[in-house]
Amino acid sequence: MSNRYIPAEIRRNLRQEARFGCVLCGSPIIEYHHIVPFHEIKKHIEEKMVVVCPEHHHRADCGEVPREVLYRAKKSPYNLKNEVISKDFFLRDYDHLKIKAGSNTFIRTPELIVVDGEPLLEIHKDEGIAKIDAKFYNRHNKLLAEIINNEWFAYRSSEFWDVQYSPGHLKINRSAGNILMDFKFHDDIVNLTARMYFNGHIIDLQPNQTVLGNNTISNSVIADCEAGIVLNYGHKK
Repeated sequence: MSNRYIPAEIRRNLRQEARFGCVLCGSPIIEYHHIVPFHEIKKHIEEKMVVVCPEHHHRADCGEVPREVLYRAKKSPYNLKNEVISKDFFLRDYDHLKIKAGSNTFIRTPELIVVDGEPLLEIHKDEGIAKIDAKFYNRHNKLLAEIINNEWFAYRSSEFWDVQYSPGHLKINRSAGNILMDFKFHDDIVNLTARMYFNGHIIDLQPNQTVLGNNTISNSVIADCEAGIVLNYGHKK
């Protein structure tokens, strides 16, 4: 019996080839399409598969999108000429939202993480709804990705190894096993694990703790404060 499960390596290779978006429109919400139908060849052949969004997947399955168009887009995907991949998302009520970052919980605290005066993670209220801003730099203060008013941006010049997005979950890898950020949101809870850099300092938001140099913070609840973690090393950007 043929196996419909697509191996992880093939899926990742297809995402990388497509520059992490639909080859026809660039949307980061993607599915995997067999240009030659699976029922005909009974196996997953990477050269005969392509990454598309749900709409274009349906249109391709219905025969609206010709195979030659898909093969052409596979060689020259939409995001090849785009320097940024982005998508907006929705959060719920600000007053009840819990942000769990590095095992610590922040509630109604606008500036969650600030380093040398630079807010790396913050949240504000917009007509009662929570809006998040975040910045993800590398060790040299190059901006790799950011969130602005509940819209995330990943800059392709950063040469990410993988970017995966589905509604409620964004994960960006710089290399195999090296996660820049893993951002999940559902109902009134946001979970963030990440390695955040600024001015040569690392804020390591691990699942079970936050590591700040030789210090750790874990399982704390920070509520109704102006700021959460504020680090002043005396350096300027």
